Amino acid sequence: MSNPNRKREQPAQVGRPRDPEVDRTVLVATRELLLERGYERLSIEAVARRAGVGKASIYRRWPGKAPLVLQAAFTTDDLPRVDDFAGQLRALVRLAVADFVRDEARAALPGLIVEGAQEPQVLVQVMQPELELLRAAMKKGEALGEVRPNVDPFLVLELYSGAVMLRSLRGVPLTTAFADDLFDTLLRGVRP
Repeated sequence: MSNPNRKREQPAQVGRPRDPEVDRTVLVATRELLLERGYERLSIEAVARRAGVGKASIYRRWPGKAPLVLQAAFTTDDLPRVDDFAGQLRALVRLAVADFVRDEARAALPGLIVEGAQEPQVLVQVMQPELELLRAAMKKGEALGEVRPNVDPFLVLELYSGAVMLRSLRGVPLTTAFADDLFDTLLRGVRP
């Protein structure tokens, strides 16, 4: 009979812990190659060579080219966290604009659009952390009467991401004023 007061043992970790320096090196190599070659001519093999790592190291971290490029070209970690709904929405819209100002994001965009059309789950998977952050903020805003009931957070995400992406593809400058106008429009659209 087992002792209920005995602490459960944690399973032993298999293998060595991942080296965060490898992540950083791979992402830097990916950004450089995006700028040099564009999305279409970028390959996992070329990234591995440039980063000085094996392809297996990359595939252990990213399941393929699109997720790797998305993380390298766009802010997918360290998303801004703000306590109120309006502040959170403003921060996410400004982040989207800041992402698309970067050269590597513009270099990645055409190829990611094609790949996203073929495998939409890749884009949805990468957008999941941002979507969850927006969903929580909208739920809080709805409870406080700041957001209409049943507004789809994914629609809001698509609206600001799509607006920023289209403007970027058209070559129209992405400015703070544009980000603020987009935020104001979205905020009016979700308010009761």
